[in-house]
Amino acid sequence: MPTRKFVYSVIVIYALASMSLAAEAAPSIEVTSHRSGQTVRDGAITLSGTASDPDGITVILVSINRGPWQDATWNGSRDDPKVNATWSVRLPLLEGANLIVVNVTNSANETANKTILIDHSSPQSDNGGVIVAGGGITLLVVLIALLAFRVKRSPPQAEDSQTVVKVEAPKEPDE
Repeated sequence: MPTRKFVYSVIVIYALASMSLAAEAAPSIEVTSHRSGQTVRDGAITLSGTASDPDGITVILVSINRGPWQDATWNGSRDDPKVNATWSVRLPLLEGANLIVVNVTNSANETANKTILIDHSSPQSDNGGVIVAGGGITLLVVLIALLAFRVKRSPPQAEDSQTVVKVEAPKEPDE
C-alpha cells in the first residue's frame, strides 16, 4: 500500500509536469479576414485575425512575399501581454500570388506562424474581358480546348458531282 507521502509526491510531480507542458505549447493564431487561396481584385487588403496563448501574446508580426516583418496593430504590447489578442495590418499586393506569413510570440518567447496565399487579379488584367474569381486559369484552358477541338464539319458536297483524276505512269527517257 503506497504511503500518503508517496501519493502527494506523485500528485505534485504530475501537476508540475502538466504546467511545464502547458507553458511550452506554442501560441494559436487564426486569420479571420481572408482564406488561403482567395482571389482579390483590390491592390491592398486589411488582413486581420486573432491570437491566443495562456502565457500572453507579446508580439504579432506580418511579412508579405518574404519581405521585411511589419508590426501588426493589436490590442496589446510587449509590456501588456494579452491572453486573447485581435490584430490587423494593411498590406499592398503584387499582381498574382502573394505569400503572407503571420508570426506570433508569447511571453515565454515561443512562436507560431500562419501562412496564407492571396491571389491578386486586378480588373485591368487582359483576360478577354472575363473576370473570374479563383478559376480563371481553368476557364481559359477550357475555352482553348473547345476552340482547338471543335467539331469539324465536312465541306459541302455538290449533288451528282464526281471528280475524276487520271494518273499516267511516267515515260522512260529515250536513249
